[in-house]
Amino acid sequence: MELHAVVIRRPISIEKAREIASQYIDSKKKSFYRETAKSFRFRNIPKQKFKSFRSKKINPETTLIFGEPKQIKAAGFAERGNVGGNLDIMGSGFMDKLQDFILKYNPITLIGKALIGGAKQDLHSKNYFQKSNRLPY
Repeated sequence: MELHAVVIRRPISIEKAREIASQYIDSKKKSFYRETAKSFRFRNIPKQKFKSFRSKKINPETTLIFGEPKQIKAAGFAERGNVGGNLDIMGSGFMDKLQDFILKYNPITLIGKALIGGAKQDLHSKNYFQKSNRLPY
């Protein structure tokens, strides 16, 4: 959860509200604020970046609004079974894909799989595990 906005109820002046909001919003740039009939709303991150919200009342004048961030959409990439291409932030970079590719198509691994597969086929073709049909002499 990330901080979306700080809401400060009025009869407080705008200068005092800015001081209170700066305690919660760590930003060197000037933060966006909006005046409503009953409060001042200082925005930290735009609402389009979140999929759900929760609020935490700090005191009767101050309320913090937190949001759960949306997943990052990567254009042109699609995970297995995920046609839309929504990727998690961790473990979806180029180097991770390259490492998976190397492990999957490593020549040593492919030769080992071919040898093991050939050995299994030899065992099944010679029927080593069947009982002998020879008559005793």
